[in-house]
Amino acid sequence: MKKKNVWFFLLGGIFAIALAIPPLLHAEQIEEEMSDVALYEESGGDAGSEMALDEQTGQETGDVTAEVVECNTESEVVVDEESEPIPLSYGDHTNGASISPAVDTDSFRFVGSAGDVVRFHVSGLTGIFDPRLEVWDPGFNKIVDKYCSCTFIEEITLPATGTYTIIVSDSGVDETGDYLLQLERIPPVFDPPFIAYNAIASCVISPGTDLDFFTFEGTEGCVIRINIRSPNGYFDSRLEVWDPDNTRIVDKHCNASANGGCSFSEDIALPLSGTYLLAMSDYDVHSPGNYEISINCIVGDCCGDVTIRHYKEVVSLPDISGNNLPETASLVMTNGAVQALIRDANNQYASGMWFFPDNFRAVSMASVPDMNLNNSYELAVLVVNKTSDGAIIKIRDALTKEILNTFWVLNTAIWKPVSLTSIPDMNGNNIPELVIVAVNMETKAVVGHIRDALTKENLGIINYPPSVSFSP
Repeated sequence: MKKKNVWFFLLGGIFAIALAIPPLLHAEQIEEEMSDVALYEESGGDAGSEMALDEQTGQETGDVTAEVVECNTESEVVVDEESEPIPLSYGDHTNGASISPAVDTDSFRFVGSAGDVVRFHVSGLTGIFDPRLEVWDPGFNKIVDKYCSCTFIEEITLPATGTYTIIVSDSGVDETGDYLLQLERIPPVFDPPFIAYNAIASCVISPGTDLDFFTFEGTEGCVIRINIRSPNGYFDSRLEVWDPDNTRIVDKHCNASANGGCSFSEDIALPLSGTYLLAMSDYDVHSPGNYEISINCIVGDCCGDVTIRHYKEVVSLPDISGNNLPETASLVMTNGAVQALIRDANNQYASGMWFFPDNFRAVSMASVPDMNLNNSYELAVLVVNKTSDGAIIKIRDALTKEILNTFWVLNTAIWKPVSLTSIPDMNGNNIPELVIVAVNMETKAVVGHIRDALTKENLGIINYPPSVSFSP
């Protein structure tokens, strides 16, 4: 599905000043900051999180409003056998797909990236036709082979980046029939509509294989209630919710009664602060239907100011989402926590990840050439600890979000870091280097300290003209 972007940014300033580097931290400082980071990572706050932007902050009060949240826009692909293999994109569903004669096969292709969580919805629409789904990866290895006598869902994590092949046929090669095929990525490639607390989303699942996405903001420890109502038909509402670390925390559905419709409520104690992803579908991916959603705060300040984002810096990245478009990564402080948000040149949301909790202040970010041989750039973030005298760098894979390195670089009682950049390999180990620029607050000396991004080795310094003034 291709969706509309409904959010705008609270823009912050981007600081660029001269450069500098400092002595290593004392052992007590390192131990203290390692404890801070370890506690945050144990809580799940440092895992990669897929995030979307929103334009509303703060919790609404009063009665449920009559305003309707914007719904998802569907995207269909007309199946023409003369055009096979037919290209599909995430969010597409087929129109006019059929197997006839019984020995027929339909061929599709889509481009995916390693690590994408992909869901296939398959629905047989005719008689005793048993749709069979087969999927081959870019190396022509069969990774899915599934069929049933009606409808089914298959969810996989893509093993590689490249072009995948989908084949649909009749499992017994003895029946003809019509079918629907839907291809989705979780999280989606677009910015889903935002649902504010006490607002209403009133939308439609159509066709039956459809999957609608929304986002909402939440604060760790508060309790929310999601109300779902399906007023008619055989539509069995299925609710799924993923936390900011992209872990599914809710998967619940109701069964439509004989006279049509069903409804339910789900109370959730939110495990993390940040942006949550919500999905609605038909449990059997077969029946279309209307539905309504409202999200209500039951206990605590459910959204607080978690959606206030201060933008520090933007860096460029080569294509990581597999659509042949360059990306930009924004260094953002969301409710104090340090994050990176990645978008491509078409303004589609690509990815997001946490770097540090709210007791760290973001200083600078750099894009770093591939360090772990997966053909993806890395992101390095420089922060200072607000509660102790230390500056820290963390490096994450921009595609997989894997933490590749974390190390301490400056004693901020003397040096104030102002900038971070990467440069090509200097010491022959095929790993790029990082240059941390800092100002000596006593002498106003500006120094660039060169560190190996993998071994952390000190490779030298660069002396710049002294600073007349400094903005921390």
